Amino acid sequence: MTRRSFAEQVHRRTLSNGAELLVLENHFNPTLALSGSLYGGPLYAPPDRRLIASMTAGELTKGTERRSKFEIAEDLESRGASLSFSSDSSDPVGTDIAGAALSRDADLLLDRLVEILRTPAFPEEELEKEKKRLAGAIRQQQDQTSARAQDAAARRIYPPGHPFHRRTGEERIARLESLTRSDLRGFYDARYSAGTLRLVVVGDVNADAILDGLERRLADWRRGGPPDIPPVPVPDPVPVSESVEMPDKANADVVLATPAALTRPDPSYLACVLANSALGQSSLTSRLGVRVRDTEGLTYGIHSSFHATHVPGPFVVTVTVKPESRDG
Repeated sequence: MTRRSFAEQVHRRTLSNGAELLVLENHFNPTLALSGSLYGGPLYAPPDRRLIASMTAGELTKGTERRSKFEIAEDLESRGASLSFSSDSSDPVGTDIAGAALSRDADLLLDRLVEILRTPAFPEEELEKEKKRLAGAIRQQQDQTSARAQDAAARRIYPPGHPFHRRTGEERIARLESLTRSDLRGFYDARYSAGTLRLVVVGDVNADAILDGLERRLADWRRGGPPDIPPVPVPDPVPVSESVEMPDKANADVVLATPAALTRPDPSYLACVLANSALGQSSLTSRLGVRVRDTEGLTYGIHSSFHATHVPGPFVVTVTVKPESRDG
């Protein structure tokens, strides 16, 4: 008997409205996991209001035209299921979808997923609560040396309006507080549609039943605009340094960052990921970790990474040290 390749085991279906559906049967245990994305990230929000994307994604589960957030949460949590939506600057293109449930509750998970995607209500009172919560989180971040260092690095290498530029905490709070329900509704109407939706289901399921169920729920959802990804310029690297003073902090964070042209579709992407694994992915086993942590004894943690999706992001090295060891 010929063993099928992994690709041959994946059941695929593309709907007439552009939605791409993939299912992989895995009958090891009676659960399923769902993952998906659509083009609803910060890249598609106005350059001075990138927060609209993350706020829109975050508010999806706060209520639909049929159910409140409490009813949605009770439906899912009473079955041990979960469903979430997120969008942030680490991937300027996408809004990410994640879900999990017992296999016997697959219909419930798919029902709530499609209901939330197609009929969000964006309740005014929930938006105001979330704005206050996020403003508090931003203020808390501004007291962390790591967050302040990374924000300053992003401002240095990317100009205002660039999707990887980071405004100050005060600026982000001001823009957050100015957001309205109509802003979120407008962004949702412009970006959320089947045309760029990809959904993957893996688990103890019948692939044809899942595909048929998703097609029945999604087939008449609007196609939306073309799945375009606007070009994102890569600034020329300019050597510069900046120190952010935070008195009385017991540690200092150092960020070395440079614009990079790497993207996921690049033929060298996997080679770069592998090279970075050896360079600085782990503080315990990478070359940076062995030298700076073990040999020099300057830090407990050092890490390097590429922020590469379908748009080019920075290459970053972060290290936490004692303030007196910063220049070591």
